[in-house]
Amino acid sequence: NDRMDEMTQIDIHRAFRSMLDHATSSASPSLQRWATSCLRHLITEDQRRACSVAHSSSKYESFTSQLVSTGGVMILCSLLNSEDGETRAHATSALEAIVIATREIGLALHEPSGKGRGLSRVGRGTERDST
Repeated sequence: NDRMDEMTQIDIHRAFRSMLDHATSSASPSLQRWATSCLRHLITEDQRRACSVAHSSSKYESFTSQLVSTGGVMILCSLLNSEDGETRAHATSALEAIVIATREIGLALHEPSGKGRGLSRVGRGTERDST
């Protein structure tokens, strides 16, 4: 249980900036691949935190709102041109996670219940998207 508490205390913003920095390291393809794969999980955790405090007294500012101004989206887009196929796949996955997270956070902030419309199928052309 203590370990779970430690994981909850991770500074997502700092970790995200660090992983973006490592993702630009073309000197080490392994580091670049690892950092890029971590980004999707950090985006998902950022989404979870932002949605969970949307209608509570707690404060949490999502990092997704800063991804354009910090150049994070451009870094991920540039990784789509990586020589390593796995890095390209992880970059694509992270960009997809950004779109889903941004939409879910927006829904959580604007719905009275704060529950959003579900994490897994939103934005994938489902019937629920058109309602």
